[in-house]
Amino acid sequence: MSKIYLVYLFLLVILHMTNQNFAQSRFDHFPEHKLPQEMSPQSNSLDPSVKKFPKMVVFDLDYTLWPFHVHELKPPFKKVGDRVEDAKGTLLNLYRDIPEIVKYLKDHNIKLALASRTVHIRNAYSLLHLLGLSDFFDYKEIFPAEKKIKHFANLKKDSKIKYKDMVFFDDEERNARSISKLGVIGIQVMHSMTNGVLLKGLKKFAGDRSR
Repeated sequence: MSKIYLVYLFLLVILHMTNQNFAQSRFDHFPEHKLPQEMSPQSNSLDPSVKKFPKMVVFDLDYTLWPFHVHELKPPFKKVGDRVEDAKGTLLNLYRDIPEIVKYLKDHNIKLALASRTVHIRNAYSLLHLLGLSDFFDYKEIFPAEKKIKHFANLKKDSKIKYKDMVFFDDEERNARSISKLGVIGIQVMHSMTNGVLLKGLKKFAGDRSR
């Protein structure tokens, strides 16, 4: 085998590795909430070190379970094969870790609830059904209000679970902060609801020695 041919093979290998690294770099820096679900990388398994759990975990809807505002979509929504779309053909996905998060919490016998201030109540329920989440949530408080105090009062009344035994995830800092004043562990979802954000909330709950 000639030296020229060996040099040629070496250059091909270098070029291939460079292209791979460039493609991965572009993918890694692409905003996660813009990625279609089928393109998202596999999520990491949830940390098994958490030993103390809340009795209830509560989620907001928009930009917490899914990367959009319900009021910006065009109903009616429909399922086309494995896809969920609005009337304009917009693809509607959950954040990639949501199915694993829901399963993890259910496996630990934690009650799941929703607290949303959307005025588009029917559309929110329709999306929950089409995206396969509706049956996993034990309580759904979805109605417009200035704050979510009433939502949590209803959750406490209906579930008989105390505020101190709840963890709440919401993309709006003001909601997380106001509910924290009740004694709930409130966590702001900065970019998307991920395994890491869930673990942050669970560890904060478990680390509060006053509970």
